Amino acid sequence: MMKKMTNLAYSGLESKMMSEALRSVNIRVRVPEGTMFVTVVEDISGRPIQLLINIGKAGSSLAAWTYAVGRMCTVMFENGFGVNDLIDEFATISSDKAVPQEDGEEAIHSGPAGIAVALVKYRAAKFKEFKEIIGAGNKDG
Repeated sequence: MMKKMTNLAYSGLESKMMSEALRSVNIRVRVPEGTMFVTVVEDISGRPIQLLINIGKAGSSLAAWTYAVGRMCTVMFENGFGVNDLIDEFATISSDKAVPQEDGEEAIHSGPAGIAVALVKYRAAKFKEFKEIIGAGNKDG
């Protein structure tokens, strides 16, 4: 018998969400299909445990595809894969369309490449946060 799943119930995240406050990082990326919002949810130690991807209108086939990709990425996190693994898989997927980025970065050629860009931005934000923590610890006050 197949278990009914809700947005947070898959992969046991519903109980984690109820028992502790989790941090999330939201990244907006322009892709050929429109504006994509990628949310990386972290556990209390700062490790990514869930990836949410939103693009398109609710109920559309594009929204369904991105929801499925986000769920698969979450399962990958649960099975020991990291952000770099996902970046490696998505970065080289392209299409016949390209969208220049507002920040002057290289154009994005597909939704999956947009996910990779969002994860690179997430990784950069985590590194900046880490540097700030280390820098604060090294001050002799």
